[in-house]
Amino acid sequence: MALQSAPIVHSVYFYDTEEALVLRLVGIVTSALNSGNAALMVVTPQHAQQLTQSLSPRLFRTTHELTRLTVIDAQATLDKFMVDGMPDRNRFLATIKKLIAEASIPADRIGGQLTVFGEMVAVLWAGGQKEAALALERLWNEALAGGRFYLHCAYPKSQFTYDSDRSSIGSICELHSHTFGALDAAM
Repeated sequence: MALQSAPIVHSVYFYDTEEALVLRLVGIVTSALNSGNAALMVVTPQHAQQLTQSLSPRLFRTTHELTRLTVIDAQATLDKFMVDGMPDRNRFLATIKKLIAEASIPADRIGGQLTVFGEMVAVLWAGGQKEAALALERLWNEALAGGRFYLHCAYPKSQFTYDSDRSSIGSICELHSHTFGALDAAM
């Protein structure tokens, strides 16, 4: 009997407030660590600070658990693979493969998996690089095909207007397995 790979999880969360995003990030980290997984958070410095301040010290029962959380800068990571305003496929895959391998080590030791939160697409979108953000979403799906990790991302609702971004919102949703945060209520 052939082994079946884990289902691909690539969720998107459209959030109203910074506080809502931080609560989501805390939930992702808490769920990952409590289930024996590791977590890789690719976020802005502001969200990294808010996340670490919001995490309960009780979450980290041992130093080993603390090492299962990796927090890195979204823009610095983007800088490793963006070329002429678009993500370079080969550079992206090399960068992500290395990050995934390093962040997965603690979970691999105990039979867990890796949970990733990436804010790079929102950084691109906020900078007016909508096509680059969609291209990056597609590259993430390619990277997910190996089934070694779960991926979550988020966009602030304030970056969208119903009339001008309606088809883009649909494109974003189509590139994800799960969508959270009703956009129609914000538009």
